[in-house]
Amino acid sequence: MTKHPLIIAAAVGAVGAAQAAIAGPSQCDALKGNLVTNCGFENGDLSGWTLSGDATNISVNQNAFSVHSGDWGLAFHTVVGNDNSISQTLSTIPGQLYMITTWYNPNGTINPPTFLGIEWDGEFRTTVNNFGSTEFNMVTGGALGTGSDTLTVVFSNTQSFSYLDDISVNNAVAAPAIGQGWLTALMTLVLMSLSTVIAMITCRHQGRLIRPRRS
Repeated sequence: MTKHPLIIAAAVGAVGAAQAAIAGPSQCDALKGNLVTNCGFENGDLSGWTLSGDATNISVNQNAFSVHSGDWGLAFHTVVGNDNSISQTLSTIPGQLYMITTWYNPNGTINPPTFLGIEWDGEFRTTVNNFGSTEFNMVTGGALGTGSDTLTVVFSNTQSFSYLDDISVNNAVAAPAIGQGWLTALMTLVLMSLSTVIAMITCRHQGRLIRPRRS
């Protein structure tokens, strides 16, 4: 599994501003139409998800560092040379554009080898490599539904613990009616381009780069 030397995001991908933990119910459970089961790990375990890789030091817990919202979050400290991942297969609408969002706290600086990748049917939509932050940051990516699609979140941190919470997959735009697809496609292209430009401007001052993923 190839890791990129820079932060690389899909055209609708970006790393948003950091956010402190939110008290109360899990934020992703409140999102109408979220397709992800146990999106904030509020079941207290990984039910609904398939864990791949060495399970050592992978846990769902109530440690304050692990939780972005609600009561539970995922903590991981992975084995050297081993990427872990969690995945689940979702029922989607063919041709529907979806926005994928996860909240990620790498708990590291630029130098430690931390990694987060969002895959859709085996292809990376967004990757974040050696991201220097000790707070939760929103990481997003976009993908098209085919009817049945597999969402996979790939992660590693061989130096210390990193944290994940509030994973969601929601409709990015309404599915177009027959004969109206050109207008939706045009608006989507404009929004995707604008998202990428804003993300690049936001992150340049920290010496990082976000750029569109090549199809």
